[in-house]
Amino acid sequence: MEDLISVIVPVYNTEKYLAKCIESIISQTCCNLEIILIDDGSTDNSGKMCDEYSLKDKRIKVVHKNNGGLSDARNTGIKIASGKYLSFIDSDDYIEKNMYEYLIKNMKENNADIGICGWYLVKGKDISICKFKSGKIVLNTEECIDYLLSNNSFDNFMCNKIFKKDLFKSIEFPVGKKLEDLATLYKVINFSNKIFMESIPLYYYVLHENSITSKLHNQIDENVFNEYIIRKDNLLKMYPNLKEKILSNYFTASRNNLIISLRSEKRNFNFEKARIKDMKENWKYIWKDKSINFKSKISFTLSAIAPYLFFKIRFRKELYGKRIKN
Repeated sequence: MEDLISVIVPVYNTEKYLAKCIESIISQTCCNLEIILIDDGSTDNSGKMCDEYSLKDKRIKVVHKNNGGLSDARNTGIKIASGKYLSFIDSDDYIEKNMYEYLIKNMKENNADIGICGWYLVKGKDISICKFKSGKIVLNTEECIDYLLSNNSFDNFMCNKIFKKDLFKSIEFPVGKKLEDLATLYKVINFSNKIFMESIPLYYYVLHENSITSKLHNQIDENVFNEYIIRKDNLLKMYPNLKEKILSNYFTASRNNLIISLRSEKRNFNFEKARIKDMKENWKYIWKDKSINFKSKISFTLSAIAPYLFFKIRFRKELYGKRIKN
């Protein structure tokens, strides 16, 4: 009999997308599934929909709980999961019908603890391919962390991946914090031995106005950015050989968050000063990062030397437009 895959789906007020998500899971060509729907205190019809699906398919288990956030819902699912493998699917996303069969097959052939695939970004009617450049490869732990920190890599979220459950014996998602994937994925990789990666896209990531990612990309929160700092410090201890890549990645995170603040309706000047300090301290590491092209390195360097002038020129129409409106 095929090894059991526990599919954990946190559900919160996604009745518009939920049916497509569940249908894509129950239609998998790999049939030995345990589908765990965690109704995280939904106030719409999502919880009712979960119950209705559980009556149609005996593989579906439903847990109703008070709202505790995405991390708490995932942790609840992990505790009751009985599969050898774990998969996390967001309830507004969906997957190709052969995603599990394909990844599990290649994981077993390569004795891998984690399987990773490419993905599609869905924005309304527009669907774009977001696949990394590696093709099909098998990595050791340090190589995978290197990829995680690179541009055009497999991205820092849990949902386009399958994990052996044993990797989560001492790991939980951080309850009450945002950027839970950023705070968790590198720790899971650290406990693995081999990681299978295939750039073929099999996961559909749906971005809409209520998505957590959409909200994070349009607001600044110093407590959220602390997760980047914690990850950077931990990785420097775990993988000293990757110091240049780690600090180059941290520079990019600081720069991206500075841009968010500059574009925000409510500027956070203390936050901006801290990110500029990060950039000035770490810009030199981007020149040793082979995953960043030469044009971007020039742009990054100029933004570190004179950030306000650089971004004023780059976003002059957007920033001036806000001033006129105000």
